[in-house]
Amino acid sequence: MCDEGQASDYHDLLGEYVKDQEELAELRQKLKRIGQNFVSLGTSLMMHPAATALDNPSFLADTVNLWDILERYNELTRELAERKRQLSLLKPHC
Repeated sequence: MCDEGQASDYHDLLGEYVKDQEELAELRQKLKRIGQNFVSLGTSLMMHPAATALDNPSFLADTVNLWDILERYNELTRELAERKRQLSLLKPHC
């Protein structure tokens, strides 16, 4: 049996883990949408290059923010792995 402090640590860590999983899922969706936009742009460039517009504000914003989104995605992936490891160490005791 574990003490209240360990149980509290476990539940706090579990809450952070769940929150990070949710953020990671949101980032996956955003990256999927950005990828689909790039596919559409590529198709448009191949099929109708003269009619392709590159001034879509959301596309431009996504392009500018892509590196930050990917960096956060990778950071969260590492954090989740570490939190999962920590949870596995605490769980048998609680």
